[in-house]
Amino acid sequence: TTGNAIDFGNLAESRYWISSFSSRTRGIWGGGGVHPTSPNKTDRIDFVTISSTGDATDFGNLVEARYGMGACSNQTRGLFGGGYRPSPNTDMVNFVDYITIASAGNANDFGDLTVARMYLSAASSSTRGVFLSGRTGTNPYTYYDTIDYVNLSTQGNAADFGNLLSAIGAGQAASNSTRAIYASNENTPTNTIQYITIST
Repeated sequence: TTGNAIDFGNLAESRYWISSFSSRTRGIWGGGGVHPTSPNKTDRIDFVTISSTGDATDFGNLVEARYGMGACSNQTRGLFGGGYRPSPNTDMVNFVDYITIASAGNANDFGDLTVARMYLSAASSSTRGVFLSGRTGTNPYTYYDTIDYVNLSTQGNAADFGNLLSAIGAGQAASNSTRAIYASNENTPTNTIQYITIST
């Protein structure tokens, strides 16, 4: 039913450039920037029970504090991939963290993306996660048309899936069990919507 949004509750910490995913029962947020405090990053993971309003609860911590990650999940496992870690390690990361959504605790290492990057997006089916686009953190930026994929049930490094129509970043993806769609771009604004079939 259409209508305005209603207040649900609050995150455990105010932040931006946060990443999120969900199962049917839980919503999860991880990482983010926390300016003006220093260092400008957090490793916090929060969760809520979607069926009941209320403030988020601490779930655990990322492998490393950062922001600008791509995030995706199935009903069991959630992944945070890539991102940017400001001072003292000022660079992009290529690793992927994972959690088991139903049981709170710290994230563990899943594997590595094919390219280290930030402001990427992600989508998933029940079996496969895909990480799309992204850019470097230093201006002039390098943008990527990269699409990586992983099998959600088994840890391991990502493999090359294919390429977007162009090298872009900071768009957003959505998916169902069959198809992932991607739209927007920060370097050249566009209304183009792209799609892939996740299984092939």
